[in-house]
This record gives sequence, C-alpha cells and structure tokens, in this order.
Amino acid sequence: MRKLIISLTVTITLLLSICLTGCTTNIFDPSGNNPNLVTRSPITKNMNIVDDTFDVYAGNYYKFKFSISSDMLNTRVGGSFYTSGGSGNDIRVLILESTDYINWSNGHPVTPCYDSGKLTTHSFMLSLPAGIYYLVLDNTFSFISSKQVKIDAGMEWESYN
Repeated sequence: MRKLIISLTVTITLLLSICLTGCTTNIFDPSGNNPNLVTRSPITKNMNIVDDTFDVYAGNYYKFKFSISSDMLNTRVGGSFYTSGGSGNDIRVLILESTDYINWSNGHPVTPCYDSGKLTTHSFMLSLPAGIYYLVLDNTFSFISSKQVKIDAGMEWESYN
C-alpha cells in the first residue's frame, strides 16, 4: 500500500510539474519567442501540365485544362515553348480562366491571364489564384500554315498537406 501511495505521489508531482511549466507559456505569443510553439513549414509541390510536341494545324488550336484548388497556396504557372513552321515560325500561347476560354473559343474578346502574342519562342511565369484554366496553343490566325510547337509547362505551389 505504501508503494502505491509513493507511486501516486510521484506521478501526481510529475504531472503537476509538466502542466505548470507547459501551461505558463502563452502559445499565442505574437513575438515569435515562444519555444513551445510548433509551426509547420509549407511543402513545395509541382505538377506537369504539358510536355510534348504538337502539330497545330492552320486555323486550329490545342487546349490543356488545369485546375488550381484553394489549398494550393502561392501557385505559379510557367513554362516555355518553341515553334517552327509557316512563314513566321510563330504561335500564340494563352492562359485563360474557364469562362474566358468559352468566350474566346466562340470568337468573343477576352482578357487572358497570359498572352504571348505571335512568337517563335518564349518563357513565361505567372501567379494565379484558385480556379479552372486552359493553356491554349493558338494557330487560328494562320490560314495556310501548320506549326510544330514544343511546349513544356507546369505549376508549382505550396501546401501544408
């Protein structure tokens, strides 16, 4: 019985000691000096959107749909392309939000998130909020010439998952 009382006394003393030292520190210390505050660092993640070569026929375009969810923080979309074919060796690369893509594909004016203009080669990087987007290889301006386009594009974001 005496051993049980001693054991209980030691256990209670240890629990009180832990509670008093752990509970005396304000975990909401805005100064950042709280050694007991555990913070998590975000993990950088990435995903490929497209990495291939395409023949984009005259008057046509290719589209690649991608989504950014609300838990994907500080999302950046970037890549590069190189074009050959036709008299200008050029293509127009667009990144459009989903409603703008619908309007653009029906011939209506839109404000793209990214518009390369007609270029042979270019690299791009932009930050985008959550949403549904389309990356477009646009050769609708060409009436005669097909273009061969090598494109590599992806996205990178931070996550706590």
